[in-house]
Parts: sequence; C-alpha cells; structure tokens
Amino acid sequence: MAATKDQAAGLDKIRSDELRHEAETTRSQPHVVVVELDLPQPKVQVMSSSREPGRGTGFRISEPSDAKASDNRVAKTRHAIEQIIGKPPEQFFPSSGSFVVTATGKQLQQLVELPYVAAIWPNTRA
Repeated sequence: MAATKDQAAGLDKIRSDELRHEAETTRSQPHVVVVELDLPQPKVQVMSSSREPGRGTGFRISEPSDAKASDNRVAKTRHAIEQIIGKPPEQFFPSSGSFVVTATGKQLQQLVELPYVAAIWPNTRA
C-alpha cells in the first residue's frame, strides 16, 4: 500500500489530469510534454533609488550562486531522460529550466521519479 501512495505522490508532479491518467494506466501512446526542473533561480537585487527627480528604483538580476550545481542537475537529468525514453530530449529551454520530451505513460511514471523533476506539463497550444 505504501508503494501505491508513493507512486500517487510522484504522479502529482504531472500537472494534467489526462496525462496523469495516461501514466496511471501506462498507455503506450506518446505525448509531447514539458519537463520542468527544480533549479536554483536567479536573484533580483533592488538597488536603492537616488533622491534625484526623475530617477526610479533600479534592479539587477544576478545568476544563482550555485550555477555549477544547476548545470550539473541539467546534465544529470538530460542523461536520465535519454536512458528512459531511448533518445535525447528534443529541446532544453534554459530560461525556464525545462526539457521538451515525447514520452509514453510508462515513461511518464519513470520521469516523475527523477530527483530534479519539479513538474510535467502537457505541451499544448492555446
């Protein structure tokens, strides 16, 4: 029973009822999905405003202090995805820390178990 609870908790990473159902029933139809990673986020630093008229508050975006750890997570997850689906991910978007992957229900079950996967979304057009 604990295994079922753990599996259900992992499937909560799938942010679509339809995809979650596909993973639960392990259907073999492939779906294009966005695999979002849990990566350190850049920091926004607010710079104090000057008292000069017409000058607003400034800001600066700095890279996460552990950028190497982030690169390591991406590389490890890319390799794991390739092992699961049998080919490299189709695309990686650094700005959102997400891979585009085509996966079956059974493969979705395996993808949610990866340690740095935060969420899996359907790749749909509005």
